[in-house]
Amino acid sequence: MDSIVFDLDGTLWDTCNSCAIAWNNVVRRNEISFREINASGFERYFKDIECWGNTKKSKSENLESIVQRNGRKAPVYVGDTEGDEAAARACGIPFWFVSYGFGKCRTHDQVFGSFRELTSFSLSIQKNRRL
Repeated sequence: MDSIVFDLDGTLWDTCNSCAIAWNNVVRRNEISFREINASGFERYFKDIECWGNTKKSKSENLESIVQRNGRKAPVYVGDTEGDEAAARACGIPFWFVSYGFGKCRTHDQVFGSFRELTSFSLSIQKNRRL
């Protein structure tokens, strides 16, 4: 593993409240106010981001772009839906499922019930690589 690629919503934070507010605003035809990820304070933790809104490409195409653009040879993809799993499989990348997210998943290479489990496992892999 040389990198971890995250599907952010549901894996790193719970966006349910934000989505509900946004949906209500759309229904009422109000302007939606939101903060982009680069304004949220998370940008220092990520080397790169990509999304459909930027490229109009599929999740698997965006995942492949991130991997290639950053020269990654052994990434893993962390997600919480079957769509995330499908994107990882399409790219030939191991899929780590976080069950605390929004969705369900049929198959996965690893499963984590909490963010703490995910980080502990990831850090143990990095520690073992250094030994």
